[in-house]
This record gives sequence, structure tokens and C-alpha cells, in this order.
Amino acid sequence: NVMDDITLLVRSYSEDVLKELRTAEGLRREVVESQFQLVLELTTLLFDGSEAEFLLRRGKAAGAQVAA
Repeated sequence: NVMDDITLLVRSYSEDVLKELRTAEGLRREVVESQFQLVLELTTLLFDGSEAEFLLRRGKAAGAQVAA
């Protein structure tokens, strides 16, 4: 179904963004940071709060400068 497809895409994209957070620098870093914010917001909207909290912790561990 469509929700399963969306779930798979968001989770896959989240993993890609987390990988980039670990190594990106300069302008690329700024872009990746904004993409992380987007995927965090999508996760908050589409899934339960615990999944968003887990993504946030992983992002911080990867070095994300997360907006409050």
C-alpha cells in the first residue's frame, strides 16, 4: 500500500542523510543539515514520537546541529 511505500522511502532517505552528516563539510554540510531537519519533521508527522526521538539522537550522534 501507499503508506508502506512512503515509510520505506522516508526511512531509506533518513539513512542516506545520516551517512552524509558524518562526512559533509562546508556548503554541502549546510544542505545536509537542512535535509536532516526536513526528514526529522517528516518522521514526526508520519510516525510515532519514539521514532522521531530515535532519529534525532542518531542525528546528534552523527554531528547534526539540530534546531530546537
